[in-house]
Amino acid sequence: MNVALVAPRFPPCFDGVGDHAAHLAEALARAGHTVTVLSEGRPLPQSAYRVQSVGDAWSTRAVREVHRAVGACGADLLVVEYTPFNFGAASMAPAVLPRMARARGIRAALIVHEAFHAERAGIRSLAKRRFLEARDRLVLAGADAVCIANDALRERIVHELPALLSRVVTVPIAANIEPSPSQKWLPQTRGRVRLVTFGVVARRRRLELQIRALEALVRGGVDAELRVVGRVFDREYAEACRRLAAELGMGARVYLLGTLPGEEVSAELLAADLALHTAEEGSIPSSGALLCLMAHGLPIVAAATVHDVAPFTLAVRGVAAQAPALAATAADFLRGALDRAAAGARCREIYESNYAWREIAERVAALGATPRSVRYAAGL
Repeated sequence: MNVALVAPRFPPCFDGVGDHAAHLAEALARAGHTVTVLSEGRPLPQSAYRVQSVGDAWSTRAVREVHRAVGACGADLLVVEYTPFNFGAASMAPAVLPRMARARGIRAALIVHEAFHAERAGIRSLAKRRFLEARDRLVLAGADAVCIANDALRERIVHELPALLSRVVTVPIAANIEPSPSQKWLPQTRGRVRLVTFGVVARRRRLELQIRALEALVRGGVDAELRVVGRVFDREYAEACRRLAAELGMGARVYLLGTLPGEEVSAELLAADLALHTAEEGSIPSSGALLCLMAHGLPIVAAATVHDVAPFTLAVRGVAAQAPALAATAADFLRGALDRAAAGARCREIYESNYAWREIAERVAALGATPRSVRYAAGL
């Protein structure tokens, strides 16, 4: 199958959408599909699939370039990675492109990372919020399939657009970084215990819980440190975390490592003794940070929330969102009262059977399985 993938962000622009597009393109190519990625700026060329720039912004010119490229590659399926902010505040490209594809008999699918999110994202202008919400409606209504990763987003979309109920498809995201098949986490504590957490440094990560849990562990006789792997999104919050660590006497035990290349992220995770997950969103399918920890087969202690769902509740060790509870459960793992090897193996097995990129690629490719002649007739 020929797949055209429109990615508003793509490496070297590393973020959730860019990482998702790169991994999806690679997984589709490994599955035997011919993939053409269409992005703005100067995307990095790849060996397994074609990458083409369509300009420096999602303007009318970019739309024309995508239209030509989709025709040139003989696409059977157009996939658009969509979040309201990555295409620019005023661009109508994500609304136009699926309709252009469908007019040519090409199936169009949206990977929706976020929608109807303007108010929660802090957009103060009422007029701008209304415009972004109207554009979301227009974009989503133009696709054959709307792919979402969690039930909360499904409910939000169906509430705004009830007619889309039959077109909304659950396609989980996978980890931004996966280890190679030969890389395995092993419970080998040598010297100081390494606790690790992964994800952007922002308030919703609730790193203060982890820092306070680290203090409780150290006071309880465990020689440990906390390594935070991920981009510093909120610098003010990062500084607050450093101040808290210093106040608690943990300044030399808390490391904010920032953005690392994928292989270095894997090295950090595989060298850890235990992972912590305290994000406000909880243990859910759209938590790329949690999926990354699971992909690496780490035992995970997680702060429980009302949002937690299976099978993640079976993978992590959920405890009350309080530092003493996190510390006590971490100590049970580290002292052998809980089996780290079994917990890590369970995480990796759940991930690989449900959320690995090969699984995601199969689900996305299935969206273009309708024969072209049937699609074309339906489009007419």
